[in-house]
Amino acid sequence: MVWAGAALAASPALVTPVWLRAHLHDPGLVVLEIYDTSAQAPDFAAGHVPGAAFTGFVNDGWRTTVNGVPAMPSPAAIAKVIGGFGIGPDSQVVLVTGGTARGDFSATTRIFWGLRVEGIANVAILNGGQVAWAASGAPVALGAPKAPRPAAFTPQPAPGLTATLADVRADLTSHTAILVDARPPAQFEGLSVSPVSRRRARCLAPSTCPSRPLKPPMAKACCPRPSSARRWPRPVCRPLAPPSPSATPACWARSIGSCCARCSVTRA
Repeated sequence: MVWAGAALAASPALVTPVWLRAHLHDPGLVVLEIYDTSAQAPDFAAGHVPGAAFTGFVNDGWRTTVNGVPAMPSPAAIAKVIGGFGIGPDSQVVLVTGGTARGDFSATTRIFWGLRVEGIANVAILNGGQVAWAASGAPVALGAPKAPRPAAFTPQPAPGLTATLADVRADLTSHTAILVDARPPAQFEGLSVSPVSRRRARCLAPSTCPSRPLKPPMAKACCPRPSSARRWPRPVCRPLAPPSPSATPACWARSIGSCCARCSVTRA
């Protein structure tokens, strides 16, 4: 679930290869090349931004689990991870997606958000990642990852970038934020269930915006937020029954009593 009630203010979210090349030797710049797992270190060794540090998202402590569900690490744990990559409170951080797999980019955006949450204001993503860097004719370094020089870092959590369960429940009636469910459409609709979920369910207020690119017929499952006339009067979260084999996005939405302006389906 994405909480979109607060704006992210600081450095631009995206920088170009031209920008990074011009600032590559600036004091305080930290370039972090991100892969999904540490097993992809050979890909880093085959070509990376000069001076970049390597990280495997799954293995390097950027997230933990609570009751089997992915969660943010404790302040002490994430401080050790961030400082271990040479990132201090005044660093300018540029995140480079190392590979081309969907997991690599997801890891990059997750680390971007995590750094902002912990108080790193000047963090950006290199638009196009390592592929765009190499294609631009910029220099590419070879060789295995080197350990960064650690920096002292103390988290300074930025307000408004995370939400509690109570916040989400309250918004189902107040509508002060935009709730976006970033799971795949099949999980949003109850057609499948994540291994970490206990049941097929969702809160009925959010829109769905899948984390992977929307392509027909997937786009048919992306339902816009209901208009004010269709807002539900109270928080509702209900389990979803398995659909029939012939269910379409429209009739399945009708069967679970959701509201989709695109399908003209109203809550039962």
